[in-house]
Amino acid sequence: MAQNIKHIIVGFDDNEESMKALEWGVSMAKMFPEAKLTILHVFHENYRETVENGVMTPSPRFTTYSPDGMFVDPTQVTPVSSELNQYRNEASTHSIIENSIAQTKSKVSTFIQGHNIMHHQFEVLEGNAASSINEYINHHRADLIIVGNSGKSGLEKLFLGSTSSKITKNANCSVLIAK
Repeated sequence: MAQNIKHIIVGFDDNEESMKALEWGVSMAKMFPEAKLTILHVFHENYRETVENGVMTPSPRFTTYSPDGMFVDPTQVTPVSSELNQYRNEASTHSIIENSIAQTKSKVSTFIQGHNIMHHQFEVLEGNAASSINEYINHHRADLIIVGNSGKSGLEKLFLGSTSSKITKNANCSVLIAK
């Protein structure tokens, strides 16, 4: 028995796995043309910089993870004081965040426009990805959530868990994990 899907949600964090999730979301939206497609992008506070006395510095956790969530050994990173000085003079933390979100939204919009999907929206959430997405899908009565497979492996996955498995465990709707 086929379900009548009315609301499809895709978790998108602008990596290869989430792009596959977006492709699946578009495919499902084509199968259910009356369904609304919502793309969720979660901004996590680990990527924020702090501004004190007009000087911008990365948060302590920012120095150990790249924006795509990969571990970066701080002892293997070249100092970027000149880049930080450039940011101090050119932009505030708020504008950096807005620019990143605008680029992600543009990438999603360009992809969706190429597939002629009528009912779609892009939402930005803040906080832990799994918690924020689960809260959103439970509040907005999603019928299907599509997320990319976690990029974590080994001990990192064992101790921290993956976003996709946390979403699967706590979602009140069907979950598709795109690989």
